[in-house]
Amino acid sequence: MGNRFHSRNPGARSHGKSCKGKKRYPTREYALGVRRYRISRGAWAGTLHVYVCRFCESWHVGNRTGSSQSK
Repeated sequence: MGNRFHSRNPGARSHGKSCKGKKRYPTREYALGVRRYRISRGAWAGTLHVYVCRFCESWHVGNRTGSSQSK
C-alpha cells in the first residue's frame, strides 16, 4: 500500500487520475470539518460527499468520480 497521505500540507492538491486537482485530507475528521466549513459558507450540502479515494488513498470532499467511487 502506498503512503496514505503524501503531503505535509492538509488540503494539498492530489495528482491521481480520477482525483486530479481535488484537495486531499489526511483524516475523515479533517475532511468532515472542511465539509462543515464549506456548508457554513453557503455550499449546498448535497454536493459535498466525504469519501476515501481508492486511487490516492486520501480523503476528499466533493463528488465521487471514476475509480474513486467505492463499489
